[in-house]
Parts: sequence; structure tokens; C-alpha cells
Amino acid sequence: MTKIVVPKPGKGSFDKHRPASDLLKSQVKHLHALEKSLPHRLQTGRNVDEIATESEASAYIKAITSRLHPRGKIKAPRPAPGSFHKHRPMSDLLKRQVEHFHEAELQLPPDRRTGTPLGRIRLEHEAAAYIGKVTAALHAEARPSWPVVKERPAVPTSRTTGTTKRATSSKEPATAKRRDAKRGKK
Repeated sequence: MTKIVVPKPGKGSFDKHRPASDLLKSQVKHLHALEKSLPHRLQTGRNVDEIATESEASAYIKAITSRLHPRGKIKAPRPAPGSFHKHRPMSDLLKRQVEHFHEAELQLPPDRRTGTPLGRIRLEHEAAAYIGKVTAALHAEARPSWPVVKERPAVPTSRTTGTTKRATSSKEPATAKRRDAKRGKK
């Protein structure tokens, strides 16, 4: 994730007794609309029409933001002991996923296919390896191949002088034509 550096506000830019601006009041109203979507126990019950100063608006925004974006670790349950078994047969769901990836693989050019027959994939770890290979091939196929830009060849302009001029098209920008005209090229 890219870290965004936010500069510190200048000294004196926050005055807790200054009346809240229209922009700040608008932000408070938007957050109040979000607050209504929170469970009742997380709502502040604050009447936002009574918020008059920057300090009150700041406190409200801080309270709602902390409830919308709780901090701390997200606790993920540990997998049950014995849940990973390298030689477990594929489930029906996993079989359908492998079949789906096989259909997608058949759309790839022959040189990008894995060549793995479906009958050889019987275990979960084999299915995971196959799905990983097909996914990598699909992502490689999806990358755009940018055309190679070649410079236009020079063409002779005058048989007597032997000078050359770059080949131009009628679609060349007007600025390039003016530049060439200033240099004495026609």
C-alpha cells in the first residue's frame, strides 16, 4: 500500500472557537448520514445541527471516523488442527473450479497451455498447482503487447544537393510544420 504523507497544518490554522465553515458543516452532515447506518450502540445520538465551532466539529468527526474505521488487529480464527492435508481428494466445488480453469486454458494459444489432462488432477494440492499455472498463463496473455515504434526513413529532397529530409505525413502537428519552416525546411 502506498503511504501518503500529509503535511502538518500551519500554526494558528485551527481555532477551536471559530465558527465552523460551510465546508466543515457539510462534512459533518455527510458523516451524520453515515452514522445512521451504524448499529444503534455505535451511534453518538448527537444533534449535528447544534455543532457551531471547529472544535465541536472536530470532536464529532473524530468520534464517527473511529467508529467507521476501528483500529487494531483483525482476529482471524486459526485453522482447525489437521485441516491441511496434502493428499486430500478434491471437493466437488474444487472440481468445478478446475473444470472452469480448463475451459479458460483451452482459449489460450497452444504454446501457453499447461498440457495437464484433467484426469490427472485428483488431490487438492494438484488442483492448487494447476489453477496457479493457468492463472499465470492467463495474466501473461492479458498483458498488452505494445507496438514497436520505428523511426521514419529519410528521403532525398534534392538530387543536386543530396540533402535528406524526414518523411512526414499530412497529419503531422502544425507546430512541427512551423518549426521546420523556421529552420528553412519545406
